[in-house]
Amino acid sequence: MAKGGASGAIVDESSQIGLTSKADRHADRQLAKKVRAALGKAKDVSVANITVRARGGAVTLQGSVREQPAIEKATQVAKGVAGVTSVKNALTIGPVGQ
Repeated sequence: MAKGGASGAIVDESSQIGLTSKADRHADRQLAKKVRAALGKAKDVSVANITVRARGGAVTLQGSVREQPAIEKATQVAKGVAGVTSVKNALTIGPVGQ
């Protein structure tokens, strides 16, 4: 399941596995939305090319940002969201908006 603006997305990985309950999948979607919203409010981070995946409190950030500081900022912001237990940052530096 993917949702989000422009190229970015919120992805609920648990729905692809089929081993979790509806409540767990719903919680994962809600957490991914909260993280994406927090990233959208963060200064110096464009969420246009960022995909947020959540599963059981573990969040993965994928996609590209313009500069290294945005990668670090995205990790900090995601870690600050209630319910996030860990953050895997797979962001790369590249052109945003393509």
